[in-house]
Amino acid sequence: MKKIPETKTLDALVLHKKQGASSFYLKEGTEPVKIIRHKAVTADGKLLLEEVDEEHIKKLERTERNLLKTGDILVSLRLNFKVVLIPEELNGATFTGDFIALTVDQTKIHPELLKTYLNQPAVIRYMEAQAGGAIAKSYSKEALLRLPVTVPDKQTQDKLLAAVRKIEEHRKLAEQETAKLKELEEHLLLETLGGSP
Repeated sequence: MKKIPETKTLDALVLHKKQGASSFYLKEGTEPVKIIRHKAVTADGKLLLEEVDEEHIKKLERTERNLLKTGDILVSLRLNFKVVLIPEELNGATFTGDFIALTVDQTKIHPELLKTYLNQPAVIRYMEAQAGGAIAKSYSKEALLRLPVTVPDKQTQDKLLAAVRKIEEHRKLAEQETAKLKELEEHLLLETLGGSP
């Protein structure tokens, strides 16, 4: 008999929650550490490594417990709801108070799969509906952690992950093709209609 997937809250799938530090902790220190700020995370959930700054932070228990590990999920709780997975290159980095980081229990769910789920339009709408602030939005950490997640068995997760990675490959190829077409269109029009303005 096939096992019915169990629905849990996001909180039940997380081993540790790390709260971003204020600027007080992230400057005028002695430890050189990479710091993730909003500018390094795109609206569609991509992490721009070239936009991650390195600064000297204060070496304190508060900053030590916030250091990121490969596979942590970083979630923006201000301005825009954005979700990224921490790559190996940013193992040991830290982040500002605009974010929360989640260390996922990998015995329950694959972090990459969970990150992709959290970036889905339905989840973003759920978070938007509970956001506060008219101009600078802030998202509820409690609402995020209450989010229901159905957890399939490992075999199903592996198949889903393979499909998600294949979709991402196709998406990258499509983006490259779109950029080439735009470049071709621009070249044709500027050549034909009189060159650069």
